[in-house]
Amino acid sequence: PKLDYFTRMPRDRFCNLVKKISLTNCTDLKNIDRLAVFLNLESLDISQTKIESFPKELCGLGNLKVIKHNVLTNVMAPPKYLLFPDEFTNITSLEVLELKNYKRFIRFNDNFTVLDRATNKGLFNLKKLTLTGSHIAGFPQNLDNLETLTDLELVNCRFGAGYGYYMESIDEPTIVEEVINTIKKIPNLEKLRLSSTAIKSLFRVNDGDFTSLRVLNLSEIGFEEIDLGIFNLTNLTTLTFQGNKLSNIPEEISSLVNLTVLDLGTNQLTSLPDSIGQLVNLKKLYLRRLSVCKRFYI
Repeated sequence: PKLDYFTRMPRDRFCNLVKKISLTNCTDLKNIDRLAVFLNLESLDISQTKIESFPKELCGLGNLKVIKHNVLTNVMAPPKYLLFPDEFTNITSLEVLELKNYKRFIRFNDNFTVLDRATNKGLFNLKKLTLTGSHIAGFPQNLDNLETLTDLELVNCRFGAGYGYYMESIDEPTIVEEVINTIKKIPNLEKLRLSSTAIKSLFRVNDGDFTSLRVLNLSEIGFEEIDLGIFNLTNLTTLTFQGNKLSNIPEEISSLVNLTVLDLGTNQLTSLPDSIGQLVNLKKLYLRRLSVCKRFYI
């Protein structure tokens, strides 16, 4: 699009009325700083563009609630960082930040999670953070400061700052562990999606972890057994273990009394525990590609 065309129009007749802009698949677009004239903008989608950093000129859009950036870059390209300027925390109204398929590296600066009420700077209203399919060199620290964050999606993410053969990102165990420990501190997290990530040997649920969690997706991670700590998450309504290597389900699953959706498909199960019949609120049970031979009742 020709952004000059938009900015030449009278602001009081056009720019102030626009609340949503989608520039999806504008593959030649590299600069969007002139969108700053849309003072009442609430939603911005810059997916499938060449934007590599969020322009500080847009950090003054005080009504912006949704930012979506779904990027498919060449994995053979030299590593670059998707950076957020310090002024990004001026967007205090932001509720949804969605960064998908960024095959280079995302690094969050130190003040990404800092809330300064004295100067009214910080992501006070952030509810959903999506980093699906992205390579993350520096995970945002102190996410526990974001008390409004309820939805975190890290599906198919890689955590590390190095490349291996064929320019594939390498997961670094220390960074993966930092990510897990950081997630555990988020006070009001309700939805957590970690499928297809390298957390297999590091994901453990201890007393006091994830007390508000209602949706947990741990599909396609390679689990051979279920951490018994998960069965202490009694507020769970949806639990997904699809695509792992589970050979049995512990009887303790009956403790998840609020569970309405359970996905155990594509595992190595040949039987199910009788205690599943105690899940009185269960409405959907997915058993795709299983050789379950033991009779059970729900």
